[in-house]
Amino acid sequence: MISGLNQEVEILGRTFHVQTELSRRGELSIRTEVFLGGKIVATRERKISRADWQAGDEMLRHLMKDQHHKILANVVERARRYQERQGRSELAMEPVPIEPETTAEVAALVAEPEPDMAPPPAQIRAEVSGAIGVRRTFGELRQRFDIAPLKADEDIVPRLERASLGIAWIAASPSFSEIRIDEQLRFNLVREQLDDWEAGGKEPEQARRLWTEIVTFNDYLTEVNHRAELVDFDRHLLVWAIHRIQRDGLTEQILGYLGLVYGRDAKLDQLIESPSAGTTDYWIALLRRVLSLIDVDART
Repeated sequence: MISGLNQEVEILGRTFHVQTELSRRGELSIRTEVFLGGKIVATRERKISRADWQAGDEMLRHLMKDQHHKILANVVERARRYQERQGRSELAMEPVPIEPETTAEVAALVAEPEPDMAPPPAQIRAEVSGAIGVRRTFGELRQRFDIAPLKADEDIVPRLERASLGIAWIAASPSFSEIRIDEQLRFNLVREQLDDWEAGGKEPEQARRLWTEIVTFNDYLTEVNHRAELVDFDRHLLVWAIHRIQRDGLTEQILGYLGLVYGRDAKLDQLIESPSAGTTDYWIALLRRVLSLIDVDART
């Protein structure tokens, strides 16, 4: 009998219990659960291969410890970074758009069409496919948040109510258990704040502070685009798409591939949803801008 791992850790002023054990529900797997006040707020499950199972108890103990400590380290580090962001003097209520000029490197990269340039692979690696799915879900949630500039006398309550519905939607979706455990944790912390606000009578003063938290959380959702596997995939796809649009115009095939980058850029998301709203030149200009942003992020 292999005993499980249990540990308590304080994150953002709350004490969480992290538990890792072998699970025999269906296929044998290693399951890590994060509890807050007896309630599960995040989970991660990893199937055990036949080879690892046959290697014996020592291998299983090693895999359990590895998963347990990696998740702990990941959650604590993300929480530390979040606290540092919260420590900023003030968060602007209106996000500042980034509109960099297309860099010389990007211009050179897409200047000459390459007729034989291959499209993104039909069979995408599992880790890339998973990240694409998470990004799309996050992009749909950001659409539900609708982070737009606040008017001076605007009632924030309806915005927070939409945000609360968005959080409830993603928490109930089948893909929620597939996102990273630290991301699950952040969702549950934000949901708890919204629930407390609603239970406390939706006070206007608290609403403005909470909306600032939602804006910060919306920015956090875009961090999925920094994953190395997505950066490489997106760069290849966008260069390919620019070449093909220059040669053939916007086709159904190109549009289908561009759907894989949904969630990376709000303006591009809108154009993907309404492709006829942009001319060929506008599509190319927007794709070049997004490509330049990818290269800016890669250098920072």
